[in-house]
Amino acid sequence: SGLLCRPQELREFIPTLVQDRTKEILEAYAGEIELLKAVRMAGVFDIHKRRQMAMRSFARAIDEEKTDIMVIGSSLKGLLQKDEYKEVAEKLRFKMGHKVDVRFMLTHPIVADFRASQESRKWTEIGLEIINSLRTLQEWGVDPTRVRLYLGTPTCFAIKTTRHMIVNPYPYISVSYDSPCLLLQYSSREGATGYFFDEFASRHFGAWDTELAVPIRDFEKTIGYCQAMLQEWAGN
Repeated sequence: SGLLCRPQELREFIPTLVQDRTKEILEAYAGEIELLKAVRMAGVFDIHKRRQMAMRSFARAIDEEKTDIMVIGSSLKGLLQKDEYKEVAEKLRFKMGHKVDVRFMLTHPIVADFRASQESRKWTEIGLEIINSLRTLQEWGVDPTRVRLYLGTPTCFAIKTTRHMIVNPYPYISVSYDSPCLLLQYSSREGATGYFFDEFASRHFGAWDTELAVPIRDFEKTIGYCQAMLQEWAGN
């Protein structure tokens, strides 16, 4: 109250008080600030506990993409066969009709039961889901050369555009769409590496160009062959 009676002294006192208080706050949150900077440097711009909310956030990246989108998953059931992801699936379908190169890589049914046993699911169940997703892509009019079947079970469900990515890891004993997601971005800004994006673009999406990624040339022949062989593959 004494200072209020002397405006000049009040003006001199306030900057020091603010400066001291600001320093206290910065010191208290120094660790959190450094962590946030590290996360930003890595290219992580958002996180979500479940895929559904993450996909809602990622939908804008799909809307903005004009050249290339790639999708990797086990059966893509969570994307192509569940109603809660219908909006995102339709966005991908829309992009295909507007000269965006959309590619899909699923697990080959010959190894699908490795995931089934981990998730305590019935033999051939995931293989049938893969076949159903292939039928959906066929109905969409996807060029079969833009679809491949990978001879291994993926570690992450993921979608990549030119500058953004959603990564949804597969736990050993559960489906991925009930697991946390990271949203990543490529950064060309000085001092911002976005190395999460770079690593997954090279070492996860790069699997498309390996010998383990089996090309599809005809949907009908591939679907018919896989369906005929499911029981034998499960037995083996």
